[in-house]
Amino acid sequence: MKILSDGNSKIRYSGKAQIIKGRTLIDEKPINNNVVGAKNFLLTNEILPMDKITEGGEYKIRLILNYKDENGKTKNLIKESTVNVIKTKQTNI
Repeated sequence: MKILSDGNSKIRYSGKAQIIKGRTLIDEKPINNNVVGAKNFLLTNEILPMDKITEGGEYKIRLILNYKDENGKTKNLIKESTVNVIKTKQTNI
């Protein structure tokens, strides 16, 4: 993910990533806390666990980031992406 601070203050964020199928939460993972400097950006990678995905199909990846605005109020930033998972079973020959 790419996080951009275009103001004069640094951004301290935390959050979580969720894997959702339909309306069911499959798994949730905390996002590593980090800081983005003023007028700068941060590129970061997070690994989502796939072990609880037991079948193929359409899933949503929801990212929820928490940060404090210039007035000290906690704000949530929510982004979603849809992915298709194709799982095949291994066979022994």
